[in-house]
This record gives sequence, structure tokens and C-alpha cells, in this order.
Amino acid sequence: MATILELQKQLAEAQRAAKPRRPGRKPGTGSFNFRKPPSADELTEPIIDVSVSAESCPGCGGALEHEGVGYAYITDIPPMPKPEVKGYRVQICRCRSCGKRVRGSHREVAPDQHGASSHRMGRRVMSAAHVLHHSVGVPVRKIPSILRTLTGVKISQSAITQDALRRSKGERWETPTAVCAVRYARVRSYTPTTRAGVWVESLLT
Repeated sequence: MATILELQKQLAEAQRAAKPRRPGRKPGTGSFNFRKPPSADELTEPIIDVSVSAESCPGCGGALEHEGVGYAYITDIPPMPKPEVKGYRVQICRCRSCGKRVRGSHREVAPDQHGASSHRMGRRVMSAAHVLHHSVGVPVRKIPSILRTLTGVKISQSAITQDALRRSKGERWETPTAVCAVRYARVRSYTPTTRAGVWVESLLT
């Protein structure tokens, strides 16, 4: 039985070698798709006019006359952005009676964000990290290099894991604007690093 299958395989290879097929889609078969022109709302810059620099026909040297215009488009990513860094001067008071320290509160600053953990990544950075891991399937160890290459943000693997654990416990510190602008989809995702359900932002703003 194995010999027959091997002979059939060799015969099929010999037939393909005798009549090789040209690569690509065959004329008249399959569907032909092309990238559609962007809409007016998608254009981020004014249209650039491209004039004809030749004074005469490059083929025969005859005179040129205007016939019409054509359009071309290029879609690209923006240049390397500069990370947005914001600082907060948090006032600290102490009770005269019991000595308890009371810190100022802000909607974008977590209550435990002080000392060694005073510098944290923002919600957009963490959202991008969680989407790359839980939606795209990128390993957590590769996410820091991807974010640094594309955005210039330096983040550690442990920071991503710790943020996922905080979110799994329901600790989310978001601005009211973020809550309105970002749709959350609760995704039960179990990974070797977190083993916990995490909140993934399905729309980055």
C-alpha cells in the first residue's frame, strides 16, 4: 500500500514538472480586488498638485496639450512619536491628632502611585500591550520591544503582567473621558503569566 502511494506521488510530481503552471491568478478565474481610494475624510493633508515637467513629448518630440488629471494616494504610518509624559505634584498632609498622612487625589493618579511605583505607563500604552497579547497573540516578552520600536515608549514585561493582574482584580483608574470614549470588552483570557481574566480595551483612543 505504501509503495502504491509513493508511486502516485512520484507520478504527480512528474506531471507537474512536465506541465508547470504559471504563478498567480489565472485570467477569468477568482475575484480581483484592489485598494480603494480613500475618502475625503481620510485624507490628512491637502492634495499635492503634480505638474508635467516635460515641455514636449518624450516619444516623438511633439507639442503637449492638457487632457485631464489622475489621482494617486500613499498611506503611511506617522513618524516616530514622542511619548506623552505628564507630571503631577501631589500635595501631602498629616493629621495633627493621629499623624495619618493624607495625599492629594486625582482621577488619573492611582492611590498607591508613589515611591518606587510613582512612574507608571498610561492607559493607552497598557491598552496597546493587552491588545497585542490577548487579541493578536503576541507573547508578553516581545511586547516591550514592539512598543519601543513603534512608539518610543520603554516598558518592561513585568509592568505589563502587573497591570493585567490589577485589572483582573477590578482595579481600573480611568478618566471619565476614557470611560466614555473607550469601549471595554471583558475577555476571559488565561495565560501562563497571569492566569486571570483581564480587561481588554477594544478601542484605543
